[in-house]
Amino acid sequence: HTHAHTHTTHHNTAHRSGAHGRFMAVDGVRRATIQTPSPDTWLAEVESRGHGTRVSRVVPPDEFEMSLLATLLRTREGLTRTAVQQAGVDADLFFQKLLQSGQFRELVTQGLLEHIQPTANQTSFRSEAIRATPAGWNVLDSVVARLM
Repeated sequence: HTHAHTHTTHHNTAHRSGAHGRFMAVDGVRRATIQTPSPDTWLAEVESRGHGTRVSRVVPPDEFEMSLLATLLRTREGLTRTAVQQAGVDADLFFQKLLQSGQFRELVTQGLLEHIQPTANQTSFRSEAIRATPAGWNVLDSVVARLM
């Protein structure tokens, strides 16, 4: 394989739907894929066609960024500048757009999100981050929906 995997998730939502994945191909284009659901059928397709992919579509950058936002806000660290950069997204632009968003400012004012400033000293470094507060965790699905 000549794929540069930057963000990969595989899960079966239902036996019929097949495994879902996201990856960045060598050409720099992110794709979403759905594999053949049955292992036996998948193997037969791999042997006959060279792959078991049923659906492959290009994921636009804005859709990937929203998916990244939704995923990272569900982590303890939150949406860190480091994680955004590691996902291949321009963290400066991403944070600038988010911090200037009226919805973001409203969620901070309501005590549901917090903006953590970066810190650096001789023993540690903390990346800039946006994360849910304890109150925000209780309503995280609606917080994410408002940001999208």
